[in-house]
Amino acid sequence: MKKIAFITHSFHKITKSADVYVDELFGDKNKFEVDIFYNYEWGPKDQYKIFDKRIEGYDAVVILQLISFNLLRNINCKNIIFIPMYDYSRNFRIQRWLPSAGLKILTPVMAMSDKLRSIGLSSYNYKYYPEVEEYCIPKFDNVYFWNRVEKIDYKTVLKLLGDYKYSKINIHKVPDPGNNPPLPGKNEIKNYNFTFTDWFETKTDYLSNLSNFGIYIAPRPFEGGASAFIDALKSGSIVIAPDIPPFNEYIDNTKNGFLYDLNNPKPLNLEDFNLEIISKTAFESVKKGREDFEASLPAIHKYIFNDENYTYPTNYFENLEKVFEDSWYRFGILTNKDKIKIFFQFIFSKVKKRF
Repeated sequence: MKKIAFITHSFHKITKSADVYVDELFGDKNKFEVDIFYNYEWGPKDQYKIFDKRIEGYDAVVILQLISFNLLRNINCKNIIFIPMYDYSRNFRIQRWLPSAGLKILTPVMAMSDKLRSIGLSSYNYKYYPEVEEYCIPKFDNVYFWNRVEKIDYKTVLKLLGDYKYSKINIHKVPDPGNNPPLPGKNEIKNYNFTFTDWFETKTDYLSNLSNFGIYIAPRPFEGGASAFIDALKSGSIVIAPDIPPFNEYIDNTKNGFLYDLNNPKPLNLEDFNLEIISKTAFESVKKGREDFEASLPAIHKYIFNDENYTYPTNYFENLEKVFEDSWYRFGILTNKDKIKIFFQFIFSKVKKRF
């Protein structure tokens, strides 16, 4: 039996977001024994805590999202695997990847792998899909929206729906830390028939509630992995999401869901499509994806536990050397227009701190 230490973001203690990695990658209790540790190295100073637990005696240590040299100094294990969250780390400059250089990197988002390759790091990419049950035609007149960030709010939802005839729009009022998205006023609640939910005790309760809605609006511009909106796809919900990763890696526009321009959302004219066909296709795509994911598990485990897969990122350090030689390189390949934009962003940040 393999012993695994799984270190994850402390906020996942509430959201249970890390469970999908623990349960799905290491769910076989005859093969794996997993201990979970929570990392508080994030957030405001009054919440921030240095990771000080000693991690040793494990066959593998898996780190989800938060990584630092301080964390690594507390780990006595040669086999360390890092799983970055795409929404959190997609815009990391090359220096931010220093703690993960030389580690095994695992990701369910192809765009994350492309990003890593562009700076000289390697990773193992897989596609995750949850288990499905029997298909049931959902209620397409019920719309579900988890209001997590300010970038996508109820006004975005109304714009996307356009003239679509729905019965209600449910807003799940649990924003991400640091976000305070606006809620509709009393007149809007009445005119557009908004309903509201808060935290559910368990994920099972959440999924049971979600099954009552046939249209699901992806709540954030980016996702760390792929589990949240795929939970909607597997129930046959019509998922509406931005046309960016990881959504467009799993959704084929108008085939098993809908994609839209995040910077210019427009009505999707849902009434022009056979939603039942799209719904069934969504369900079938997850059903087939689940078969492929289960078939890929032996290869994932081989990557995690096989010493020969340890990476030596020579290209990464060569790129890092260029950062010191050319200060613009840290931002990637930029046009003159991009450089001007970054320059003024830098000036603005300095002025803002001063006042």
